[in-house]
Amino acid sequence: MFAASESSSLHAYVVTALLTGARTEELRALTWDHLDLVGELPSIQHARANFNEQPDPRRLVFCTASGKPLDAANVRHAFRGVVAAAGLDAMAWTPRELRHSFVSLLSSSGMPIEDISQLVGHASTRVTEKVYRKELRPVLTRGAKPIDAIFGDSADH
Repeated sequence: MFAASESSSLHAYVVTALLTGARTEELRALTWDHLDLVGELPSIQHARANFNEQPDPRRLVFCTASGKPLDAANVRHAFRGVVAAAGLDAMAWTPRELRHSFVSLLSSSGMPIEDISQLVGHASTRVTEKVYRKELRPVLTRGAKPIDAIFGDSADH
C-alpha cells in the first residue's frame, strides 16, 4: 500500500493511517497542533472529542489541493486509486481498512490484544478482536495447542 500510494496525493494520509491506526474522521480533522514531531517519538496528541469540532482549515495536516478540508468522499475516491494501483479490488476496500490493517499487523507480530485495544482507543478487546483484527494466527494457535496436548509426541511416530 505504501508503494502504491507514492504517486497519490493521499500518500502521507495512507502512511499515517497505517502507522497510527487513526480513524478516518480523525485524520481528516487532524491539525498541526495535534502533532508532536519534535519529541523523542513522534506522536499524535488528542482527545477523541476534539475531532467532532470544526478544525481551522489553515491548520489541517491533510486537505485538498485548494486547502479545503477533506470530506469522506474525497478520501474514498483517492483511496480507490491507491487500491487499484496496488492491484487490489478498489470497490472492496475503504480507507477504514487501513485501521483494520494496523490492528491485524500488530496482532500478527505478537502484540497482546489488550495493548492493541488500548492503543486504538477501544474500551475492551471485544471490538478489536471481532471487528478489526483480520488474521487467523491467534485462532490457529488456540486450536493447535489442544491438538498438541491430545497427540503430543505420538504424532511423531
